[in-house]
Amino acid sequence: NAVNDGTCNQFHFMAFSTLTDEVASNEVFTYAQAMKQHDAEDFRTAMEKELADHTLREHWVIVPRSSMPTGKKAIMSIWSFKRKRLPTGELLKHKARLCAHGGMQQWGENYWETYSPVVNMLTVRLLLIICKIHKLHSKSIDFVLAFPQAELEEDIWMEIPLGVDIIS
Repeated sequence: NAVNDGTCNQFHFMAFSTLTDEVASNEVFTYAQAMKQHDAEDFRTAMEKELADHTLREHWVIVPRSSMPTGKKAIMSIWSFKRKRLPTGELLKHKARLCAHGGMQQWGENYWETYSPVVNMLTVRLLLIICKIHKLHSKSIDFVLAFPQAELEEDIWMEIPLGVDIIS
């Protein structure tokens, strides 16, 4: 079970609600799994939104493989899917994220360049509980496509992911 809501009552005791195993295990992570789900069309719509957001922000240019410079390697790409839920377990939306495929780093060459720190959600929840106990105010910001908005020093070549048809 996953803790999904930390609250504090008037006696400052922690109370947590948990998702049932049925809801928690209802998450989809790969393209192949998502397309076999009863709500595959919702995941496809989420994919289209993700691609449209990247295109709108001009994160890439689609080019023929033959125009790739000699000696450059294309990074594999994968889809990551998730059903986003409210603390009650109710479905909020379907999320598709286009990711560079991990595991392609070479030790001593580019291993540390691809590292991206990620916060543990349990830590975030703990900080929110502390804010509640001490009557502190907290704010949150959602950065849409935050990572791709960083400035790059060089061109990056990436494979077109599964499920994306490019018409020449």
